[in-house]
Amino acid sequence: FGVLQLSFIVMTVTGAVLFGKMFHILDEDTMREAWIDLLDTTTARKAAYGFFALELMALLLCAVHSIEWQALICLFGLYYLDTDKVNFLVIFIVLTALSFFFDLSRAGAMSSWDVMTGGEAFANVCFIIAWGCKVGTLIALILVRREDMLKVGKRFLPFV
Repeated sequence: FGVLQLSFIVMTVTGAVLFGKMFHILDEDTMREAWIDLLDTTTARKAAYGFFALELMALLLCAVHSIEWQALICLFGLYYLDTDKVNFLVIFIVLTALSFFFDLSRAGAMSSWDVMTGGEAFANVCFIIAWGCKVGTLIALILVRREDMLKVGKRFLPFV
């Protein structure tokens, strides 16, 4: 059953890409421009994109056991990285902190590794990887925000 869930998600993503190609939403020039922007960006931004990619992949693989709603939170952080709108950074930080505490209670309620099925154990390892990526993502986004504020001449922490 879990592999069926995972295949439905992969088919949905593939269908969305195919839809984008059919209606010329995704074209090679746009993808090339996005890739060049990624290569030209700062190290902190690259780290944030890397953590987001790893977290989203781990949450996608968690679909073997259950669908994770937390992948939607990453979209707020990715939108902040793309547009530099601070509102989305605040939304991302609040929702990530909230989900972090939900994850803490889920990790505390996990059964022993001895009694888990293979699918549950795999999903729980992916969940723990995604949980660790949240910390890395938050640190990377704080560094990105710090770089952006120093670039315009503002102090990162005005009370210091």
